[in-house]
Amino acid sequence: MTETEIEYNLSSYVTRIEKDIELGNFRTTKTEDFFLRVLSATYDLENLENLAYDKINTIAIDLIDRKKNLGIQVTAQKSNEKGKIDGTITDTISEWRNKGISTLWILFISETDYIKKNIDTTQLYVEKDGLKVYIKTVRRLI
Repeated sequence: MTETEIEYNLSSYVTRIEKDIELGNFRTTKTEDFFLRVLSATYDLENLENLAYDKINTIAIDLIDRKKNLGIQVTAQKSNEKGKIDGTITDTISEWRNKGISTLWILFISETDYIKKNIDTTQLYVEKDGLKVYIKTVRRLI
């Protein structure tokens, strides 16, 4: 599969997720599993796991790679992005830092105007209390 085909398929899948949200058919675990596979392949995260299989709606993170001390929040949120980011950082520090998580990725499925205008998704967003935080969007995955 070429890079263009991958981008097209990823974009199509995101469009389908956004449509499911509009129709009230959003399935969180299915979406998290999809991004688990994409992230595993893209970033060589062979130990990435979906926490929803242990407990639905875990605090702050959805996917975890314990060997790489990485937590990932997958979010479809399209408003109050700053609040989502700040809350996820705070909750990750309080719930996961003592469990070894030292890096947090917050993956926004949709790249909103706020993210485009205010966040450089190619760089470290912030380092707080020993937690390195990166904001990612689907466009930046490949």
